[in-house]
Amino acid sequence: MAGSAHATDLHSLFDARCRRTTGILVHVGAETVSMVDLDGAFVVTRRDEIAGIAVHKTLENPLARIAVSGGLRPYLRDVWVGEDRRPTFTGWTTAFFDDLFLYFDLDGQTHVLDPEEIRSIRQAEPRAPDVRPRVHAPVQLAFPPEVVPCGGGQVTADSVLPSRVIADRIKVGDYLGKLEQRYLAQEGFEERTWVYAEPFVFDPQNRLGLLYDPEWVFAFPIYFRWSNGRPYRFQSESAVGNTSHPWLPILAPTISARSDIKSHFFNATFVGHLLGLPAGENAFAVDEAIHELAPVTAPDVDHSYNYVLLMGADFWRLSASAGASYLATRIQVPDALPRKVLATSLSPTVRLRYQGRTLQLRAMYFRTRESGPMSDVLDDVETGDGEELAGGYHWRMDSVRLGATWRPAETFEVSVDQIGSRGAYKDDLAEAPVALTLWEMATAAEVAISFGRYVTVRGDARLYMRRYGVTRPASDKDSSLDPRFGGALEFVF
Repeated sequence: MAGSAHATDLHSLFDARCRRTTGILVHVGAETVSMVDLDGAFVVTRRDEIAGIAVHKTLENPLARIAVSGGLRPYLRDVWVGEDRRPTFTGWTTAFFDDLFLYFDLDGQTHVLDPEEIRSIRQAEPRAPDVRPRVHAPVQLAFPPEVVPCGGGQVTADSVLPSRVIADRIKVGDYLGKLEQRYLAQEGFEERTWVYAEPFVFDPQNRLGLLYDPEWVFAFPIYFRWSNGRPYRFQSESAVGNTSHPWLPILAPTISARSDIKSHFFNATFVGHLLGLPAGENAFAVDEAIHELAPVTAPDVDHSYNYVLLMGADFWRLSASAGASYLATRIQVPDALPRKVLATSLSPTVRLRYQGRTLQLRAMYFRTRESGPMSDVLDDVETGDGEELAGGYHWRMDSVRLGATWRPAETFEVSVDQIGSRGAYKDDLAEAPVALTLWEMATAAEVAISFGRYVTVRGDARLYMRRYGVTRPASDKDSSLDPRFGGALEFVF
């Protein structure tokens, strides 16, 4: 809910000697109450001097002028609402209603805003020392003595009667204490607008997808993605099923679970391969159980993972995260046994992101360095005398993933990802040692179109370019170009 109105709340504060100050609330602190009085001046009253309060609701702004003094300036805010690229208005918070904020602007209007509608709040820097609101009408307030302590004066047909009167000091303290807490919460809300790119940083829709992809391990065509949270507060997005993820060094979908969370400036991501947990497990076990490995006539390298865990911090639209990835690689060359380099140690991972309204950019780097005895990569081979295989291996790989998502309309989205990897493997097994270098480029493009509110169709294309150089057991070079196509039908609710 968001809107503009001309109605304004006026607070009249009485002290023990019946002196009265009337104006529009600007802030309630632990010891003071700040207002702009009916002459447009910024005034401050100590809370312990307030003996009573009367509240009037006027249909028009009663301020003919507002003096933008040094006292008022710290409370003035530029507020962006909806898709406005310039500040929607400049003003201050004057009241609260449930979860809604009521702002009074320098044009004399009152704005009722839902936190979800607010895109940004920043300190205002008005240049004019004096402002004349466009919306203004004189008002005559009534303080009938039978209702208002320290009241008096004539009550006419045009007078505005008080909507609320608080004459007990304990109730005055309770009323101002609640307002103080709301202003403190408002300050926290403003702070969070600096660390959230949008009120909701995740897709608010829940999606049940039916997938087709030629790279799946087996035909399990379902995934479910959902999110929850409140605007500018704790939020999360989760996914489970056979789906791809933007935070991996591979493009293919996997039977997996993912959780992204955001709370204040903190962010965290977990992606787990449900068929390859925990870290160090053989992530290819199910694939090899379904598809028996056959001898190859050219070098072949497959990539998988156990899980990825990242944590980091956000500021406005920028985000930085770091963590650990547990990556697995299977290497096959002619005339040699397959080598499975499992995640015996972590791969340091870094992620950078930019999240705009219509454009999102992301970049990731994965660094893998592994070495150990040959039994780690040839765990199925027995020597016959119970001893470990002689020799050891060394494996290094560096991968960079760049991606962008463009959403010019609610019903249309385009994503592009590029993964580049360089690696080298070498071992000194006595029989048929292997030494290989690789260079891989994987490109993906996806288009998503929504039909109505309940159905989204996704189509994706991938292109793999691979180049391998083998020096052991025999010199060999190979390169390949492999296109793949897939898609998904999503039901949105």
